[in-house]
Amino acid sequence: MMAPARVSTVLMFALVSLGCGAKSKKPATSPSPSPSPRITRTTKPPADGTGRATPDAPTDDDPTGLWSPIYFEFDSPKLGPEAREQLSRISEWMKGHAQATVEVSGHADERGTEEYNLTLGDQRAQACGEYIRRAGVAKPRVKTISWGEQHPAVSGDGEMAWAKNRRCEFEPSR
Repeated sequence: MMAPARVSTVLMFALVSLGCGAKSKKPATSPSPSPSPRITRTTKPPADGTGRATPDAPTDDDPTGLWSPIYFEFDSPKLGPEAREQLSRISEWMKGHAQATVEVSGHADERGTEEYNLTLGDQRAQACGEYIRRAGVAKPRVKTISWGEQHPAVSGDGEMAWAKNRRCEFEPSR
């Protein structure tokens, strides 16, 4: 008969081993976007949205949706017409609030490798940031970051979840 400490060690090892295999594997191949030298964070952003609302900026429940996420097609950093319209509104707001800055975070769904998704998230954030800068907002006021697949908005597999995770989010501050 095994000693109780050894039994619990064996059980813990078995449970950890089972848990490690629970996540589904990613596809072996994924499209290769152009490499990006950006450094990304490894900590999670505030889940409660703290820091998003500025004194006279719309809040998350504001009907104008100024700071709402922008969504992307699969495997694409291309801005659609609705995204460009929203980015124009963000640019105008920022031009009227000279001290405001915004952080644009790019996200991807879980398909593809971690490196690929970080690069795609970066391309999405850069596309949004560049649009805002070209509309007349100074470069230092627009920061970009990629989270890749690290912080999904919706958990689960399937197109409905993936579509919500292919996004850019905006965090204004003063």
